[in-house]
Amino acid sequence: MYLISNKFYLPLIFLILLNNLFAFEYKVNIIQSKIVYKEKGIYACFPNIFTIKDTIIIGFSTRITSSHYDKEGGGKRYISTDNGSTWYETKQNHIYPGYKNLEGNYTITVPKNWRKINKEDLQKKKSESITIKVSNGFFWESIGIYQKTINSKGLQISSKTIQLPKHSLLMGTNLSSYHRRDDGARLIGLFGKLSNQQKENQIFILQSFNDGKKWTFIKPYSDPGKIGNIGLGETALIETEKNVIIGISRGSDGYLYSSHSKNFGSNWSNPMKMNIWGYPANLIKLNKKLLVCTYGYRKSPIGIRALILDSETLEPKSKEFILRDDGKGNPYDTGYPMTINLKENTFLTCYYFTSADNITHIATTKWEII
Repeated sequence: MYLISNKFYLPLIFLILLNNLFAFEYKVNIIQSKIVYKEKGIYACFPNIFTIKDTIIIGFSTRITSSHYDKEGGGKRYISTDNGSTWYETKQNHIYPGYKNLEGNYTITVPKNWRKINKEDLQKKKSESITIKVSNGFFWESIGIYQKTINSKGLQISSKTIQLPKHSLLMGTNLSSYHRRDDGARLIGLFGKLSNQQKENQIFILQSFNDGKKWTFIKPYSDPGKIGNIGLGETALIETEKNVIIGISRGSDGYLYSSHSKNFGSNWSNPMKMNIWGYPANLIKLNKKLLVCTYGYRKSPIGIRALILDSETLEPKSKEFILRDDGKGNPYDTGYPMTINLKENTFLTCYYFTSADNITHIATTKWEII
């Protein structure tokens, strides 16, 4: 055993403390929060945000009930050309650039999501091990993946149902769970159950190396019991370096869980519980070494929060930033943030939100790290 003298040991401690001090020196400045869309009697929820050149586009659902299963009511699309200061509705067909394939068309792959089941079909569905949910007096199922290819004008070229292993429940989330590289490699984070006897949800990954012409269905971990019978749901994905994928998932205990892959999603580490309460998450790069993680905070004070994370270790490199803390009503009627980078250290986060008037609406917060 070798002993380190105080002459060397004390400066080492000082450097460690100094490093930890600087790791939490970041502060947040809230520039403004804006309402994008708000209408009495409409449950506006589940936004996606992306940019095309200098235009920011937000698409979202406009439901006539607060049910997370019943999609009746359609959706809307709003745009901003001044970095999120003003918003107006558009009927123009803005297609997410990340769907563009190597042939110049757009391939869109999404879960079929919730569909209403007739009462006379209930027994048959149960015998097929389909997970059935009840909402507003109706019965619902969610299985299968749908894919369509469209041209730049939005005209459909082809459509199909993706062939998958037998499953009981399959759901997705917003663009946080979708990743595409310029070479046509794609990943989609999904979650659900293989059997209706399964108590908690688990994560699934769809992987393609040819823009969705062929998909591989991946189970990142085979036994949900290995992570303490915690169900994992919506998963944010990001590629931090070539073929290295970070996934941060919503846990049924309210915490976020992380896992990683070093071969573009073919194999994954077992999910690890993070010391972050909140869900679901969204990930973007701050720089080569740091990530910005935003997430809903669904307990009092209800709102939206963010953290800076080390892109390799996922250790926090900032204190928790509070973007909103004035949410009211049902905590589940606020959340699902997505963040884009407007310029260096300046961000725009969109989400759905419920305020004191109990109207669930779409809003944004512009903020900066200082």
